[in-house]
Amino acid sequence: MKPDEFREWSEAITDRQFEQVVGHIYDELGWDARVTQSKKDGGMDVKLYKNEKLQVVSVKQQVEDKSGIAPIHLREIVGVAVRVNATKAILVTNGQGSNRTQEEEKIYRNHSDMDVELVEFMDLYKMVVQNNLFEVTEKYNTSLRDKVNSLLDDPS
Repeated sequence: MKPDEFREWSEAITDRQFEQVVGHIYDELGWDARVTQSKKDGGMDVKLYKNEKLQVVSVKQQVEDKSGIAPIHLREIVGVAVRVNATKAILVTNGQGSNRTQEEEKIYRNHSDMDVELVEFMDLYKMVVQNNLFEVTEKYNTSLRDKVNSLLDDPS
C-alpha cells in the first residue's frame, strides 16, 4: 500500500476506528495497548504499558482541515501525562502538526523532564511498513460505514 492509499484509508475510517488502529499498531510493537472508552476518557485515547511504565496517547484524525493539528492537543496530552504520572506523552495524527505544534514538541523534548513525541502521518506510515502491519487496513475497513451512509442517503 502506497502512502497516498494509506492516507486515504486513514481519512475514511471513523475517529473511534482510528483510535483502535493506533492501539493495534502499538500492541503489535510490543506494548500492552489499551484503547480508552470513547467518552469521558480523561483526555487520553490509548494507554500504553510496558515494564510497569505508562505512556499516554492522544489520537487526532485529520480529514478536512489540512492546516495541521493545533498545539492545544499536544499541551493537553502533556498535561494528562503529568496528571497520571506517565513517562511519556504521545500525540498521533494521520495528518501533520501545525508549525507551532512541531516547535512546541521540540521545546518539550529539549527543555522538560517530560518525554513528548509527535507522531505524524509519515511516522505512522513507516511504523506500519517497517512492521508489516497492513492487515490493520483490512481489520478496520470502511465498508460498513459506507453501507450505512448509502442507506441514509437513499431512505427508500
